[in-house]
Amino acid sequence: MAESFEAWWSSLGNITKFCLITAVLCSMGFTMQIVPPQLLLIDFEAMVWQLQIWRPITATFFLGKFSFAWLMGVAMLVMTVKRHEDNDFVGRKGDLAWMMVLISAALHLIAWLMGMKLVSFAFLMALTWVWCKRNPDAQLSIYMFAFKAIYYPWFFMVFHMLMGMSIVDDIVGIVGGHLFLFLADILPRTHNIHLVKTPAFVTNAFGNMGAPSWQRGHLPREAQQQGRHQWGGGGRALGAN
Repeated sequence: MAESFEAWWSSLGNITKFCLITAVLCSMGFTMQIVPPQLLLIDFEAMVWQLQIWRPITATFFLGKFSFAWLMGVAMLVMTVKRHEDNDFVGRKGDLAWMMVLISAALHLIAWLMGMKLVSFAFLMALTWVWCKRNPDAQLSIYMFAFKAIYYPWFFMVFHMLMGMSIVDDIVGIVGGHLFLFLADILPRTHNIHLVKTPAFVTNAFGNMGAPSWQRGHLPREAQQQGRHQWGGGGRALGAN
């Protein structure tokens, strides 16, 4: 029996719901011409001097106008965030929210250096990279191809190349995701340095339970195995220059 929308919605965590709602609202405003697209993009001068503080959020979650490619992108965003929230960050929503803030900030820094106006697709790849590196033996599939999660980001990048899409966002996302992993997983383990420790006000706001990531390390292998995952491809056409 097909799952009802109410049951599916109830299965989503609060952070996953926030990402989905934000992505839908951004694209709705753009598609229905309610919000000028310029207000959704990165503009550091407007952020600083005009206090347009929403831009980092919209630039992180705006996936273009409503289309099949948009639907695939949103589906991947929901699946990726849900896997983080349901598996690696169980009881630690504050750590997940902080990770997403840090990754978005790193991508905005790269965007400033490269003149990028959006980081949403790079953000999606960064979240995917983190999850795949922390769950390397999980089984994923794209259409008829099945493989371990450790190879998924590279396979997805090749898929974009074959579809004639730019892989700049993929590369930027991998850089941002790997930078977070270096600071969150490698430095604490090798040098006992915790540069990205979640602030207390964030953990208090989300009611974290359980040991934080820099003390827990990776989940046990048996907890990482979540069965076979089905991931579809996604496009990145915005429908407007």
